[in-house]
Amino acid sequence: MRGEYSKERPDGGWGWMIVLGGLYDLSMWAGFLRCLSVFFNPLMTEFDVEYGAVSRLTGLFQIGYGVFTSLCPLALKHFEARSVCMAASIIAGISCFVASFATKLWVVQTFMGFVVGGATGFLLNSQFTMVARYFKRKHHAANQIMCMGISFGPFIVCPGFQYLISTYGWRGAAQIASAILLNTAVASALMRPIKLESDLGIQLEKSEKSSPEKECTDVKGGNDNKKPIDVSGTNQIVKTDQNCDNESAGLIAVDAETGNSSPNLSSNNIEDGSQNTNHRSGYIRWIADKLIAYNINLFIDPIFYEFTMSWTGFSITFYSVLAYMIPYGEKVLGLDNFKASTLISAVACGELFSRVVYTFVLDRISQRRRVIWMATVFGLTGVVSLLFTFSNGYVGAMIISVIIGILGGGIEAFINTIIAEIFELHQYAAALGYSNLTYSVIDSIAVMLIGATVDHFGDMKLPFYIGCVTSIISCLITVKLIRSMDRIRRDRRAKQIHD
Repeated sequence: MRGEYSKERPDGGWGWMIVLGGLYDLSMWAGFLRCLSVFFNPLMTEFDVEYGAVSRLTGLFQIGYGVFTSLCPLALKHFEARSVCMAASIIAGISCFVASFATKLWVVQTFMGFVVGGATGFLLNSQFTMVARYFKRKHHAANQIMCMGISFGPFIVCPGFQYLISTYGWRGAAQIASAILLNTAVASALMRPIKLESDLGIQLEKSEKSSPEKECTDVKGGNDNKKPIDVSGTNQIVKTDQNCDNESAGLIAVDAETGNSSPNLSSNNIEDGSQNTNHRSGYIRWIADKLIAYNINLFIDPIFYEFTMSWTGFSITFYSVLAYMIPYGEKVLGLDNFKASTLISAVACGELFSRVVYTFVLDRISQRRRVIWMATVFGLTGVVSLLFTFSNGYVGAMIISVIIGILGGGIEAFINTIIAEIFELHQYAAALGYSNLTYSVIDSIAVMLIGATVDHFGDMKLPFYIGCVTSIISCLITVKLIRSMDRIRRDRRAKQIHD
């Protein structure tokens, strides 16, 4: 059985091909998220709406991303990541193509925003999960390299979208973008599955310490029915004595092929009030097992919310600033469309620089100091976002945009590395998905509210003021997270000593 499983994560090998494919997938996700604002003006002109309405395009993209990235762990329980991502890539391409024929703004927002965002949610969750399974010591470096796509994407996509819209109109640009999205299916095909011994968990330990056969006693008839349990696959469930009792009592039905247990709802098993009570108890236990299997228990873990909210405040700052950076350049600074779009490219240049530095530096410092640096970055980003409103020309805006990129670049990869340090490896996909769901919904609501606020007051500087406040709040929450991670570290050390 061990021959099919790797004892340790390989820290390389085919994992670098997955990183390469993830780089492209992340470039498409970031390119759409940050550059959909290029479509704002042509959509406002065609559908005769204001910023509050068109900003829903970005908001729905984030909602779709958050909802479906949280559903990804459920899909990965039943299908390979490669199959899930290739299907999502095809859906994203078709959806973007359909949006180009829309005659209503809500259709554009649904297909080009929500559906495309949802498809990329499957892509990103699967990519980060696969990288976590292939890398251990080099996990942070692999994440930083893959996340360079978050910088490459906007650097190319924003001016590219602007050129396509100027040449072919927003509909022609959307059709070409749909073809580019389809290429994520090729990148997703690189996600070769890997089996780790840690996947076997308790089942492997039990199968090695005891006989591969487990006896179940029929309590009704008093006969010993020995049922061999096959433990050769990772999805097999070794029955406990409690499960055997439940099965004998008719409360749990066990699939002979898969070994999976489920409540037996047959009316023949309910003979009296006592048996009905036992039946309900078995059903409740089955539901509890499913909640644990899908890691729903993360929602009652306080550190999950500390981690999620520390990232949420910063992302509100970063993505609201990026969403309104192009309109600010056009309306306030008086830049033409192309120059305004290069502000996002300047942010991407700063990000690329910081990602290279983070790749070689952060692995050399302790985990605690890395999180302290993250809190510092959150606070500085708020201050620099405020400084953007004092720029009075193209050169000044470009310089501040580069600084914002230097501060924000690498944070996404760092955040996804912290997940592996706070939670167990088997919880990685769920922690990433549920965290992304929470912050994406909050972010999307924030972006839409900011758009409505801009329409009401007519001040394009408001997104930067709000970003400054949320970033400082994020800094304070991260300081609390540092203390919680110190406690987790002490508890793990004490457990190792005890063991």
